[in-house]
Amino acid sequence: MNKLLNYFRYNLYSVQNKIFSSRTATTIVLLLLCNFIFAIPVLNFASDVGYKINIAILPFFLNSLNYMCAFVPIVIYYFSGVPFLQYSEMYCIIREGKNKWVIKHILHIIFMSFVFMFLLEIISIIPFLINGDFSNQWNEVVMTLSLTDKWIEYGTIEFVFGIIEKYTPYGAMLTIYFLVSLIISFLGVFMFTVSLLFSRIVAMCTGFLFEILVITAFNMRNY
Repeated sequence: MNKLLNYFRYNLYSVQNKIFSSRTATTIVLLLLCNFIFAIPVLNFASDVGYKINIAILPFFLNSLNYMCAFVPIVIYYFSGVPFLQYSEMYCIIREGKNKWVIKHILHIIFMSFVFMFLLEIISIIPFLINGDFSNQWNEVVMTLSLTDKWIEYGTIEFVFGIIEKYTPYGAMLTIYFLVSLIISFLGVFMFTVSLLFSRIVAMCTGFLFEILVITAFNMRNY
C-alpha cells in the first residue's frame, strides 16, 4: 500500500513539475502573442461597427491555415521536452520497468494535452474580455464577418458559416477542446515514440512533418 501511495505521489510530483515549468510559461507567452496578433483585426472591425464580439472565436482561429502555421510549432515546442531517453531517465526505467515507464509517460502526454487545450481556450478569450459578448448566441460581428467579405477588407481570419450553422459559441469551444486535445495527444505520443526509436532530432522533424501535412490538408480543401 505504501509502495503504491509513493508511486502515486511520485507521478503527481512529476505532473506538477511539467505544468509549473519554464516550458509551460514560455508556451503561455507564445500563445498569448499568437492569439493577440490574430485577434487585433477582429477587434478593429468590432470597434468600427460598434458591437461587442463573441469571446468564443477560437474555433474560427483553428480553422485558419495562417493560425495553424503558428499554432503547430508552439505545440511541437510544448512537447519537445518529453523524455528522450536522457541519462536521468535511465534510473526510472530500471526502477519502474520499461513497460510501466512508457505507459506512465504516455498518460502524462495525454493529460498535458488536455492541460494545453485548457490554457489555449482561456488565453483565446483574453483579447476579447474588455469588449466581449458572453452570450451563447453568435452576434452581429461574427455573422457579418461570415456572410460578407468584410473579413478580407479587415484582414481577419475567415469566419466559416458552417461552424455558426452547426454549433453555439460554447458548444463549438467544447467540441474543439476534446477534438484538438486528442489530436495534440496523438502528436505528443507520436513524437515520444519516434524519440524512443530514433532520436530527439528525428522526433522534432516528424513534428514539423505533421505541420506540413496540416498545410497540405488545408490546401486540398479548396479543390
